[in-house]
Amino acid sequence: MVKLSTWKTVGATSLAAVMFSGVVQADGFGASPVVFKMYGVNDEGVNNSQFFRIDIPGYNLGKTEIHPIGSVYEGFDIEALDLRVQKEADNRWHYQLFASSGDNDDGADLGCQTGCLYKVSDSGQLTLVGDIVDQIDGTDYSEVDALAFLPIEPGPILYGWSQNQGLILIDTTSAKAIMVFDSESVADLTDEAEEPQPEPNKNKHDDGVVEDMTWDNSGTLLYFVRDSDLWVYNTNAMLKHALKKICAPLAGPSGEAIGEIEGLEMLADEDGALLVLGLHRQNRIDLMALDPITCEWYGEINTEESGFNDIEGIAAVNPIP
Repeated sequence: MVKLSTWKTVGATSLAAVMFSGVVQADGFGASPVVFKMYGVNDEGVNNSQFFRIDIPGYNLGKTEIHPIGSVYEGFDIEALDLRVQKEADNRWHYQLFASSGDNDDGADLGCQTGCLYKVSDSGQLTLVGDIVDQIDGTDYSEVDALAFLPIEPGPILYGWSQNQGLILIDTTSAKAIMVFDSESVADLTDEAEEPQPEPNKNKHDDGVVEDMTWDNSGTLLYFVRDSDLWVYNTNAMLKHALKKICAPLAGPSGEAIGEIEGLEMLADEDGALLVLGLHRQNRIDLMALDPITCEWYGEINTEESGFNDIEGIAAVNPIP
């Protein structure tokens, strides 16, 4: 089991100490014993996308470095990404980054325009897997805003959220998909339907919009962000109450508003797990770690003037057990 022993603020030298053994450096995305790595994608305007890598040398948050990967993809509306970790025929662990796009994608030169699934190389090159469509009736999932690989057997299986359509399973070889539940079922999966509901706020997202999502390390809890609130879908729960809002109202370490959450990732810890939240900030990248059980904060990466301020998705390179 990978252990993230601490992610806590210690003056100006915040620490993120990861202790592990038997790490296999398999490829360009591979885990490193001296640098903790995360990948992300930044929204450069309406539909331009820039991939980047976050390096934390020595697991010291105060030394965080952010590096662009490749050039800006103009017209490619990349909305989400996640990293697959898989042991292949050579008996080595391999990492592969996948990304999905929204309905503003203009990647026709790669053969797809909306709701596309891509592989991303460690140099930031896109390879089209295919148009994300339902394998039964051909429904076009035209905006896939979140991706999350199931981290346990029979994984790695890729889940996605298609805006205003619902939770889907995606085949990473063909991009064909299967609906798990539709967005109209969200209220039926929560306690909300039993309570008086206020008039809809036209400035807030509806049930069909999910900014990002991530599985817990047991593969039973799927966390996601909707309306800047954190939700968890318990696959072992009774259907009626399988979906719950957690840590609400969500506020920062000092009770301040944390703003728009657009990235979500899970890190392993010897005592449980921490969620890393990517926040939309002006002229910088903010990543904050939250214990989803106690709702306590455990530190922050704050990189001023990074040039990246609109994170659409993040993926952590967790070391191999």
